Amino acid sequence: MKKTLVAVAAMAAVTGAMANVTIGGLVDQALDTTKTTNASGVTSTTKSIGPTSNGASELHFSGSEDLGSGMKASFRIGLNMTADSASSTANASNRISYVGLEGGFGGIQIGQQKKR
Repeated sequence: MKKTLVAVAAMAAVTGAMANVTIGGLVDQALDTTKTTNASGVTSTTKSIGPTSNGASELHFSGSEDLGSGMKASFRIGLNMTADSASSTANASNRISYVGLEGGFGGIQIGQQKKR
């Protein structure tokens, strides 16, 4: 453990800077209540937790690094998440995921640009 921390500190000292990384996301859950009445007039209530129709839960990692001379590199990796089951799945196929470069020329991003 100490060797790892020393290596990270040495690398940070040599490079002089490290990229800023942001971890964010959205948990989209709802508490559903369903009341049903059968033919004999008996009413039952069922409660469940599930996703809403607004979208899906998301986890994303994004960051940028100043490269100097007016250039900046950036990235974002967005993952779909299922927060209402024990077997949560992560998949980057339906979220914004890219790497980019910005400078005096403008900017370019290469990757998946779909929002949801």
